[in-house]
Amino acid sequence: MTQAMPPNVMDQAYVLLSELIAGRWVEAHQELNARLRGQVSPDAFARAWAKAVSGVGSFERMDAPSARQFGGYTVVAVPLTFAAGEALGEVVVDNAGQVAGVALQFPHPRPRHPEPGKRQGGFSVRIPEVASLMRYSVR
Repeated sequence: MTQAMPPNVMDQAYVLLSELIAGRWVEAHQELNARLRGQVSPDAFARAWAKAVSGVGSFERMDAPSARQFGGYTVVAVPLTFAAGEALGEVVVDNAGQVAGVALQFPHPRPRHPEPGKRQGGFSVRIPEVASLMRYSVR
């Protein structure tokens, strides 16, 4: 039996990524489930995101999200465009509608053989159970 996606899960991902892009760290941090909030403070959350996007230039646009279901989780992928290129934002939402993970992959798609010295950026905050569901995880 396939589980239904939580209602408005794509909107929820869009809002969370919008808050991060706009620098609304406290609001973005509030979107995380209690377990994830306990793993990272709003300040650490802000620093990690800021470091990930420091070299990508200004934000330009967010494209239509897509979602896939894995057991008790929905993974929402949102293509993002920054001045320096494409990125992929991912938000993992559990069936209770709580955010269990969020990540940013830049550049997207990742080159198979990156140029030596070329900056590879990213951001990932997630509970351990969802790490394998996400396309990109920073350790």
